[in-house]
Amino acid sequence: MPLEYNNEYLETLSTSYIDKDIYSVDVEDNVYYKRLASDACDYLTMALSTPTLESNLSNHLAANFNKNSRYWDKAIDRKYLETHIGGSQLHHNLDGSHTFPGALEALRREFPEDSEFQNMLHAFDHLSRDLTTPSGINPFLAPDQFNAAKDYLHQTFDIPNSHINDLLNLNATELFGAVICTAGILLEFKEINLNKLSQFASRFSLTGYVAGNPLMIVIVTLALARVCHCLWNGEKIIDLVEGSTRGALTAGAFLLTAAKFAASIYMGVAVAAVVSVSLTYLHRRIFSFIREDFDTLLHNQFPNYQSYINII
Repeated sequence: MPLEYNNEYLETLSTSYIDKDIYSVDVEDNVYYKRLASDACDYLTMALSTPTLESNLSNHLAANFNKNSRYWDKAIDRKYLETHIGGSQLHHNLDGSHTFPGALEALRREFPEDSEFQNMLHAFDHLSRDLTTPSGINPFLAPDQFNAAKDYLHQTFDIPNSHINDLLNLNATELFGAVICTAGILLEFKEINLNKLSQFASRFSLTGYVAGNPLMIVIVTLALARVCHCLWNGEKIIDLVEGSTRGALTAGAFLLTAAKFAASIYMGVAVAAVVSVSLTYLHRRIFSFIREDFDTLLHNQFPNYQSYINII
């Protein structure tokens, strides 16, 4: 009898506590851990976007992967090797053989007996390795299109030509950064709101411009479209103000601090992360005090400000 009672007690205990598995953590559905992972993605992206670290990593990748020793490499690089058009920095954009169609045309001309599939495979192989170079590639813009886009950006926005060259090309480090920042926003996709989207858009529009990362700017443009959708559906403009100021503040602080430690970039990234986290905390505390008053001020000064963009 005592044994039965003991077994009944243990059974009750197991169903009440042990089956709840209170010691396990469901990372996938845990908001705290998803936020932590998302923040880690953001800081890793900003670290990869600091000019010194990006340059070091790109040079390392190029030294290990950009080996142009195959017969199809010589065919694609032939015009540059003969004319040296564009120099080492711009020949990917100006020789006409480093877009995907241009590389295919060069291979068809040199190796008419090869199949189209072989040429496509060889073109992809060569351009993938050129992607690891610091200057990167733009596999879509032919030389005349590249020059037209460059002239437009310089004349319209007065961006220096050297930075436009970076903005119109993508390298492997920039690709990693764009993928990681996208992963960060997707981790919190279920909890997405105007504040988070505004942080993302302002943080990575600044980061993407400084890094000359065209793919990141495209992703930010999509995020801005979502911001407009949130405003259209009635989310408060105060959330836009809070998120965008926090994103710009943290990204600006990170990039400026890291730039001060160019000689020791890893130390610079560590210090920049501490400064950025501290400013994030400070910004959150300040906004917790002024948010309600600022929201009231907006309504008092612009009582119908939401209707200006047809939110209501």
